[in-house]
Amino acid sequence: MSVTYFTLEFPPDPSVCQILPQASSSNDTRLYCPVHHCTGSAKRPQDLDRHMLESHLPCHLYCPSCFWRGDRTEDLTKHLQVAKCGQRPRKQCQIYEKKLILDWILNDGEPIEKVVCYALSFVSEKARELGKVEEWRDAWGRQGKIARRRYDHLRR
Repeated sequence: MSVTYFTLEFPPDPSVCQILPQASSSNDTRLYCPVHHCTGSAKRPQDLDRHMLESHLPCHLYCPSCFWRGDRTEDLTKHLQVAKCGQRPRKQCQIYEKKLILDWILNDGEPIEKVVCYALSFVSEKARELGKVEEWRDAWGRQGKIARRRYDHLRR
């Protein structure tokens, strides 16, 4: 089986972002992921946010010194220490504002496919701004199992 990796283009191609919302029961005490075919759920809103960021959205943090990208501040801090890339300037390491993106999905009811396309646009814009277009060819910023699972969702 081969995995198709999408190239980053601006504006993003909406056909790459085919994710549909999933209905959930109003009597359920868990918070369910709104992405169609996703079984993710959480008891706390911050856990659902983390799931959304790690499973359905491109990485929102980057290392200013190299090509590293990720979703967790603690992973960025660890990377900066281990790779000796320097100290972390907090705001300067954001590709896009994660709270804004999550708010569009979870509170404003924007379709996930539309929000994903916006997030990919922000990645494209930031890559150009930083001169990292080639290094960020994988717009999602992930490799391996998570990336393959995400692309499978997009192709359904």
